[in-house]
Amino acid sequence: MMALCRDLHLDFMFVLPQSCLPSVWEEVKGLRKIEPNERRHRWGNREQIFWWINQIDYDFREASGAHRRLKVHVVGCTEFWEEGGKQQEAHWAWVSGQPLTAQKNVVNRCNRAARHRWDIEEQILTEKHRGYEYEHLYSTDWTAMRNWHVLMHLGHLVNVMALHTEGLMKKVRELGFSGTLKFLYESWTQGWMDRDWLLARCQGPPRLTMAF
Repeated sequence: MMALCRDLHLDFMFVLPQSCLPSVWEEVKGLRKIEPNERRHRWGNREQIFWWINQIDYDFREASGAHRRLKVHVVGCTEFWEEGGKQQEAHWAWVSGQPLTAQKNVVNRCNRAARHRWDIEEQILTEKHRGYEYEHLYSTDWTAMRNWHVLMHLGHLVNVMALHTEGLMKKVRELGFSGTLKFLYESWTQGWMDRDWLLARCQGPPRLTMAF
């Protein structure tokens, strides 16, 4: 995958588990002793320590059997935070498509690129398994499939924005996200809301106040 990205001139940040690319990890462990690149950063309530090693040779064979060598860059992060009165610790590592530097890109590439992937995966997981029934729908019409995909994401976006508005945040804290969506659905379908009150609310200037 790294070779394909390089061939297509695409940048990348790939997760690097300890069990993968053993030759790269061997180089990383040796070079960290003589190249102690490090940067500390505060991210929300978390203390982060980044380390990185640039320009590591990675040799491998392609599917065709041809030998190939890539220059790869490895970055890691140790993260500390407090949760439930206890000190927590986590470790992450990635292969970067670009060299890392303390002043320019190490924080942005890790926190805003590599870590953002989890937000995307969490969104898809929610749509598949948490009430949106996204997983098993199918159509032989490709346009219908694409439209369904786009509308699903838009609907999810509207729900997330609504659940973080000032007017609903109290209900979210009481019922949770799923419970609040159920409450809204029942409110609109059961017809118990006051019509005059709704019309009066609609006549005022629109306002969207977010609460996080």
